[in-house]
Amino acid sequence: MRDATDRIELLSDTLIPILATPGVPELLAAKASHGCQVRILVYQPGRHLAPLLDQPGIHIRVLEAPAHHTIHRFDEQLLLILHLLDEDDQPGPLLHLRRASQDGLFDRFDEHYHHLWEEVSQPLDPDLDLALDEDEDEAENPESDQRHPAADQPAADRSEPPAPSPRRWPRRPT
Repeated sequence: MRDATDRIELLSDTLIPILATPGVPELLAAKASHGCQVRILVYQPGRHLAPLLDQPGIHIRVLEAPAHHTIHRFDEQLLLILHLLDEDDQPGPLLHLRRASQDGLFDRFDEHYHHLWEEVSQPLDPDLDLALDEDEDEAENPESDQRHPAADQPAADRSEPPAPSPRRWPRRPT
């Protein structure tokens, strides 16, 4: 990543392992400020993306479906991590691809990333996407200061079911 000058592209469900590494958000911001194109695709955005918001040259989009692999592309090199089913406790196989010829495996993953960027994702909406992350934290922490009045009433006294949480997809304009 440090040697990239033209393009950095990242894809995974969260990208927390790489983006939570000390110095990485600052490195990405510095690369973008020097003209390197930085594009990030995630399925589950969260507060770990906050340091990258409003950074010139860094573009973040949200995938409509989970990724079954992780891509870290730095110029003409690509690290591909495959997520194997039923092996949650094992790290996935890591493939290191370099562009050696036109229309090879590297270019196929480049086209795949481009397709996901253009057709299967939408720009990150911090108000919606990062708010969902906070809602999930509140649901996991029952000792939060916010109270839910309906939860204090017996089920028979409730006149309406609680409102569902907002849907992430589809968010395309109608």
